[in-house]
Amino acid sequence: MKEIHTLREWRKLKDKTILQMAKALNVTPKTYQTWERCPAKIKIGALIDICNALNVEPANIKIFSARDNALNEGE
Repeated sequence: MKEIHTLREWRKLKDKTILQMAKALNVTPKTYQTWERCPAKIKIGALIDICNALNVEPANIKIFSARDNALNEGE
């Protein structure tokens, strides 16, 4: 079974700070924080860069919350 975590959880598991991630991705810390709070808004290219920085597969990152799934089912 593969491990699936949020961006924040992966960052902490990999012992990285928001500042370290922002520098690795060449974005501001505020941008990276926004991605952690709203990962469904990340563009695919940025997601791939994040995965490379954390050394995880995109499939192992929880992008949508249960709330997001409930909203999509109601459409």
